[in-house]
Amino acid sequence: GIVIKVNDLTKYEAIGFTAKTPKWAIAYKFPPEEVKTKLKDIVLSIGRTGQVTPNAVLEPVRVQGSLVSRATLHNIEFIEEKGLKIGDSVIIRKAGDIIPEVVKPVINERDGTEKDFIMPNICPDCGQELTRIGPKHFCLNPNCSSKNIEKIIYFCSKNCMDIEGMGEKVCEELFSEGYISDVPSIYDLSKYRQNIIESDGWSYKSVDNMLNAIEESKSRSLEKLLCGLGINEVGTKTAKILAKRFGDLDKLMSASVDDLQKIDDIGVVCSNSLVSYFADETNKNIIESLKNHGVNTKYLGAVIVENNNFFYNKKCVLTGTLSSYGRKEATELLENLGAKVAGSVSKATDYVIYGVEAGSKLTKAQELGVRTIDENEFLQILEEMNK
Repeated sequence: GIVIKVNDLTKYEAIGFTAKTPKWAIAYKFPPEEVKTKLKDIVLSIGRTGQVTPNAVLEPVRVQGSLVSRATLHNIEFIEEKGLKIGDSVIIRKAGDIIPEVVKPVINERDGTEKDFIMPNICPDCGQELTRIGPKHFCLNPNCSSKNIEKIIYFCSKNCMDIEGMGEKVCEELFSEGYISDVPSIYDLSKYRQNIIESDGWSYKSVDNMLNAIEESKSRSLEKLLCGLGINEVGTKTAKILAKRFGDLDKLMSASVDDLQKIDDIGVVCSNSLVSYFADETNKNIIESLKNHGVNTKYLGAVIVENNNFFYNKKCVLTGTLSSYGRKEATELLENLGAKVAGSVSKATDYVIYGVEAGSKLTKAQELGVRTIDENEFLQILEEMNK
């Protein structure tokens, strides 16, 4: 494929990033290679939210350099829309050159032995009746072991509590041996130190390294814990916004839907999801147990304070060179004060903060009547706020 980038490094910061990708670059990929194989079976997997997902078991085939034997089929409507049957010859490819994807069945190769897939109405793990929401099926049993394993794996992952040595296979092994049963039980693993050491594949060093990593994770900042709790609609970016805004998990737990919707980038769906999560007794017990184990529930960065905060909820643009702060430092400072820092000036801009050699942004601000603040005034405002 081809990656196209803005040909000016000095503009990258102003153009900015999303939570996952830069806005100053875009990738165009060549059409993916398509190959034919056999759809041998459709099996189910259960995620941490309880969603039951059908997955294709394929005759192994090499696609773009790797051997593919599985592919997600998303939900029952996806299977029905594609017209897939167990035993079909199917065309597969890698979506985005990465994710295996079933494109379509080869209908003219059917011989009558193919079978329709029927979505079961009970959970393949715990046996509880599944609930259908739109095209998706969910197991709502809070004690479903497959859900709990996935929650533990997610909690330990790099974007969440980042517990080194607690990868997917280790979590599954510890769960199957009965050493962990839910997220809080991770912090009781030291009780089983000797038992784990005596298990195949473990040594004193590997076990102690894992237990040290678990202990270290207790000091993570609030946004890591929020992400690790697996609340619907709360990923890494939203978790950071909430942690900065509230500073403490207890304050966030007492917030109403209206309180949450006043925060930029937090919509009604996310607000309702948060309030519902914190109202659930099971979730309250998990959080209380984590607290009792010594897990930090406070944001460790600079907390946004509304009182006497000149920049709170204001749209700011930086231009020119500031002698007191680098562009990145000034941006972080303003964001920590609750401002939204943009790369371009518009009528919606509240303040343009400028240093030496300010250019077209300052001119445009003056033309639009946007308030401009030079570096000296900027420093004075910060000083007044700190009094």
